[in-house]
Amino acid sequence: MMDARKDRAPAPARDRSASGPPTDLELEGRWLTALSAGTQRAYGLELDRYVRWWRSTGRAGSPLSATVADARAYQEARMADAGPAGVARSMAAMSSLWRSAAAELAAWGIDLPNPWVPRATRRPRPARKVDQRILPEEDVQALLQACQTDHERALVLGLYHTGARVEELLGCRWSDVHPSPQGWLLTIEPTPERGVKSKQARTVGISLAALEALRAIRRADSDWLFPWGDSRWPYHAAWRAFKRLADRAGVPYVTPHWLRHSAASHALDHGADLATVRDQLGHSSLAVTSVYVHARPGRTLADFLPGGDRGAAPDPRRSG
Repeated sequence: MMDARKDRAPAPARDRSASGPPTDLELEGRWLTALSAGTQRAYGLELDRYVRWWRSTGRAGSPLSATVADARAYQEARMADAGPAGVARSMAAMSSLWRSAAAELAAWGIDLPNPWVPRATRRPRPARKVDQRILPEEDVQALLQACQTDHERALVLGLYHTGARVEELLGCRWSDVHPSPQGWLLTIEPTPERGVKSKQARTVGISLAALEALRAIRRADSDWLFPWGDSRWPYHAAWRAFKRLADRAGVPYVTPHWLRHSAASHALDHGADLATVRDQLGHSSLAVTSVYVHARPGRTLADFLPGGDRGAAPDPRRSG
């Protein structure tokens, strides 16, 4: 049985002729020993976390006896308290352990299926296309109404009213906010901490409502729009906070990036021109932005023609 204690020592190799198959502790020890120092530390923590979870859920048998259902259950548990990178690291660590253990056990004629392979543990992703990642306006309002902290409200309004990517917004400072005759503006520079997808600086409009929400979390000792300790709000912390908010709001299938897609689509619905949306989102061309014209969910010619009312239908993403 694997031991979750961090001070355990790797077990030495054994002579197969002198004993039976290796124990879990021996398998994990040799697996960790074969890794680089940095990977040992990271994967060792992941192993400890997994073993603690296995025991806390009352599962019988060895943690190495996990099935695909167990692996999926652990993945769901990790998603509740970690961002995508953390979940991916957990899955990679466990898959690495299983491959190492399977190679050793095969010499004893023991088959150890790997329940952590991506095909087995990947969650269904129903929202791959842009039109499936646009929230109805009432769902945006539901998110705002479900906010329990000033950081949550600032995040939702900041993302929705600027169309910025999450890393871009979290990387902005108050020195990037400035007034103009047309209203308040926010300059987004393509610096490393703001994400690197957009290579050029751009200036976007920012609403008074978003500014008010940001002022509620402003600190005198920090220039960050989203101060957090001695620096700014980390992406993984903001992502987890948003997912908790989405669960409370009854729209658990969304991610923060959906607000960017939703802002573009809703702005076009309310009469914005493509060039304005392109500049606000930082797209390289109108061709990129035009996807929102074609992707607004459920829109047909009938919606724009006299007498073309098609009635209402339930949101299919809320079914099941």
